[in-house]
Amino acid sequence: MEWITIIPIRAGSKGVKNKNIYPICGKPLYQYTVDFAMEAGAKKIYISTNITEILAKPHNKKIVIEKRQEGLCSDHTKMSCVILNFLNGKEGRKIKNSEVIVLLQATSPVRQKIDLLTALKQFESIDKIDLMMAVTEAENHVLKYGFVLNGHFKHVSEPHLCFENRQNLPKLFKPTGSFYIFKAGWFRANKSLATKSTGAYEIPKNQSLDIDSLIDLKRFESLVEKEGTER
Repeated sequence: MEWITIIPIRAGSKGVKNKNIYPICGKPLYQYTVDFAMEAGAKKIYISTNITEILAKPHNKKIVIEKRQEGLCSDHTKMSCVILNFLNGKEGRKIKNSEVIVLLQATSPVRQKIDLLTALKQFESIDKIDLMMAVTEAENHVLKYGFVLNGHFKHVSEPHLCFENRQNLPKLFKPTGSFYIFKAGWFRANKSLATKSTGAYEIPKNQSLDIDSLIDLKRFESLVEKEGTER
């Protein structure tokens, strides 16, 4: 199955300055995601960025780099806006509606090749799903939570779960950010990743890491060093 990948990488970060190009064991953080896409067999790798160092860097011919508009580089910019802008831009317009896209985020660099390839097969084989994403088990006590609106408690889940013993609550899962799989045409029409028809590929908690802080970066660095030692 052929697929392409989009990797959004922007300058700046509130938690860690220039997080995406932070050096980890001799190479910038974003490069781990680029290398993963290459090793996993992406037909083409598209990078949307406003980082000068990346824009100026020579790359493999399978890699296409497009400068992102500064208006789409703020902390409040939605990922859906970045993807849609890219797909409707100079390079993105070349991507056919039928092509399968894998969105890879540089700040979620812990991935296994076998997981992505298996998820791609599931995306192709399961009927009537728009999106396939990686998920991992999360704390389920939040099923007891709710919103208070005008003095009324609005349950986030089924009302009876608010009063259920924690050990009897159903399992809860959250997106890991590791990968999102969808077709270009569907996204152009939907203009968002939000859909009620979503497939889930479960991965272990220890393979889920969303980098928001220096502590997270150090944790990833330790994982890279450990992997290098084991090899």
